[in-house]
Amino acid sequence: PDGLGGSAVQVASALYETALTSSLSVVERHSAKRPVDFQRIGLEAFVNGRDMDLRLANRMKTPVYIHAAVEQGRLRVALYGSGQSLEKGKPQLMAETTETFSPGTIVRVDRDMKPNQERIVRVGEKGLRAKVFLYDPGSNKKVLVSDNLYQPVPNVIAVGPREVGAVGTKSREDDWPTEAEAEPWVGSEAE
Repeated sequence: PDGLGGSAVQVASALYETALTSSLSVVERHSAKRPVDFQRIGLEAFVNGRDMDLRLANRMKTPVYIHAAVEQGRLRVALYGSGQSLEKGKPQLMAETTETFSPGTIVRVDRDMKPNQERIVRVGEKGLRAKVFLYDPGSNKKVLVSDNLYQPVPNVIAVGPREVGAVGTKSREDDWPTEAEAEPWVGSEAE
């Protein structure tokens, strides 16, 4: 479907996960800003058709063929070629959530509301860090594949203006940062 997590991102994510367990090298991959519901955490590949893409490299001496199909409503991606031997087992991907980040709060003054009235505009969501590892049973090694940061979504609260002339009251605008004052959440790109 079009929209958030649309078809291009779903296909790129399936290809990315398949490539990780094959002999292909990942040259470029971008994580989404928030976890997606169609792929395990840390295994999505965000593409936007402009500056974010999924790029893979075949460093083997033989070609690799990519087969993708939708079968019974499910996307299936397979790679064919003379790659690694799977006699000792197929490599496995493991994702671990290593940190969580609390959402901040943004307060918007709404002049159409009554003084001191409050309304929740949006309930925030925690952010998190998820690390993805590739475990190779043949060598019994676990290698970090990506370190993904998902931004928290801040709470948004609308408040009415303070009452003019009220004694001992503090302006709601002084209590909370506005959207313009709120510091952006800083994270790094996944590997």
